[in-house]
Amino acid sequence: MSLRKKITTLLSSQEISHDLAEVELTIRGGGVQKVSGESYRQHKIRRLAGAKTSNGPERTEFAANLQLEPNNEYDKNAVAVYLGSQHVGYIPKGDTAQWHKIISQLDSRGLAATCRATVTGGWKRRGGDEGHYGVTLDVQKPLRVLR
Repeated sequence: MSLRKKITTLLSSQEISHDLAEVELTIRGGGVQKVSGESYRQHKIRRLAGAKTSNGPERTEFAANLQLEPNNEYDKNAVAVYLGSQHVGYIPKGDTAQWHKIISQLDSRGLAATCRATVTGGWKRRGGDEGHYGVTLDVQKPLRVLR
């Protein structure tokens, strides 16, 4: 079974950790990559980050796992972003080419594509001021493998 299939199987059985202390990061940090599509997955992000507070979510730091989605009906080059087993968004279409290269490079070495992720927004203040959850990835561009 390929590494990608193993990861997909683990993701579906909810065995992959989103805890930074438990995941070996494989992509170098030092910059920001926005994630798109989080507005459709607010409930999944809330499950991980916790309730909204006046200062943002209860938890903000996670390990992200990135997966190619060649069978995605909207974009054959789609790169899905997972926090643990929760699919929380996608790499924006304009950025997927560089991600395909690095994910394939890591896969050929038997490694998953992992990096730090931050949950943003997620505040709820008086007067109805409320921010939706967002996700950003801590990656250096051009993308680089840590090992």
